[in-house]
Amino acid sequence: MSQQVSPETLRSALQSLAARLGKTPTVVDMYEKGKYAPKRYQEVFGGWNEALEAAGLDPEEMGSKRIPDRELLAELQRLYTELGKPPTQRDMTERGEYSNRTYQLRFGSWSKALQEAMLDTNDGISEAELLREIERLADELGRAPKAAEMDERGEYAPVTYHRRFGSWRQALTEADLDGDRQCVSNDELLAALRELADELGEPPTTEDVRERGTYSLRIYYDRFDSFSAAREQALNE
Repeated sequence: MSQQVSPETLRSALQSLAARLGKTPTVVDMYEKGKYAPKRYQEVFGGWNEALEAAGLDPEEMGSKRIPDRELLAELQRLYTELGKPPTQRDMTERGEYSNRTYQLRFGSWSKALQEAMLDTNDGISEAELLREIERLADELGRAPKAAEMDERGEYAPVTYHRRFGSWRQALTEADLDGDRQCVSNDELLAALRELADELGEPPTTEDVRERGTYSLRIYYDRFDSFSAAREQALNE
């Protein structure tokens, strides 16, 4: 009997394969280059398309020809010229030629794609606008958003918040959404690291926490003496 693999592990492996390929994987891609057999996905999710959707991938892009990086970056620069500001993910959806997900898979995140295109993510955006977008996303989610959720669903890149406010957590504080910092438990801190590891498909680094983490590095140092100790505890529980 084959060893049981959790849906979370399968999703993470599928997302990692998509990131390596730069496109939505086919069943053949998984069979030839993936960590788990396609049959595992059919058993757990009921079908390949269902597995792709569970992993946040678009089945309609499956097997499509790989778009050169220079074309993806040129499209960002074209939108920049058209809009007079760095394009948001919504701008790409409404006016661009490619999907947001393609940029996230190819470059790691929307903000990294903007950096690769040498676009200044701070141009023309006021602090008030940045905070209003956090509040809008918080209303949509019913709670304080994570940096990764801003990257996936928000108007602006998390790196903009880090540059402008010093950290994602400080941006939440400025938006009056950081009321749980003092009462957050160690279990919640460790769970946040595990969630980040699942999103990335690998153990998070300090840079990952700065850019995409729910909590600041400082609180991990305060509670666990070092980030590496916190990460080891989170991933070995």
